[in-house]
Amino acid sequence: MIRISYRRHDVWLALSLVAMVAIALNIWFNIVAKPETIDEYLWLARLHEPATQGRERVARALYPIVGYPRNVRFAVTGAYAVLVGIWTFIALAVVVFCRTISSMLKSATGGQ
Repeated sequence: MIRISYRRHDVWLALSLVAMVAIALNIWFNIVAKPETIDEYLWLARLHEPATQGRERVARALYPIVGYPRNVRFAVTGAYAVLVGIWTFIALAVVVFCRTISSMLKSATGGQ
């Protein structure tokens, strides 16, 4: 029987990997993308798509309460948090899958 479990270390590993990737992609995009070459980076927009609709809704809802610049800042921060959460869940699933396969292979070979 296959037992699927994860450790607290796995969660922190997945979260740190995802945070590093998200920050690196953001920095890389801001350095490399220019207005004339923006069409080459549409794949990055597709990566951010899960958080885009929520971000727009939050920005519209917060506009009457906090005003223009702050509503966008809160919405973008919240969208990044949602995006990192989704990516962390996916990365955690990959880490748990790899750990499960590794333990199955170790048990099949006698722990060597």
